[in-house]
Amino acid sequence: MRPLMDDDLIDLCAILGDPLVMQHTATGRPKTPAMTASYLCSQQDHQAEHGFSLWGVVRVADNRLIGQCGLAYLPKTQETALGYTIAQDCWNQGYGTECTTAWLSYGFDTLELDRIIAAVKPENTISLRILDKLGLQYDRQDTFYGCSCAYYGINRDQWNAARSGLLV
Repeated sequence: MRPLMDDDLIDLCAILGDPLVMQHTATGRPKTPAMTASYLCSQQDHQAEHGFSLWGVVRVADNRLIGQCGLAYLPKTQETALGYTIAQDCWNQGYGTECTTAWLSYGFDTLELDRIIAAVKPENTISLRILDKLGLQYDRQDTFYGCSCAYYGINRDQWNAARSGLLV
């Protein structure tokens, strides 16, 4: 994984423009190329301001950008959220679990965060399984960017206990 770069725009447009991928996001709609370009800039700005953002998930075998994963600071709630999006042709290959595990470790070990949350649409059963595997616990039902989502969370002590049992 690495910070998103301007050169990622074409690949990111393909991922974020895919209706099947985006049905699981808060808006539920694919992004246009202009929206994706704006989003890419916002992630770069977030990285500059906070020292973290959603990063590009790059497959080692062919150096292809296959998604994004990382942390986002939510100023309205003062929480830090875990998020990821993986290209449809890379689903069910372990990338979601691998990259979210790495970001939880980074968030707690390097950034020294106390708690990390994730907001997931209740029908996104694959992401719910990943959160369960990682030890995140259901916290509440709430609105995330206008979407009704289930909020899950984990604190540093819970993460340390959960990761001792992870086989990732």
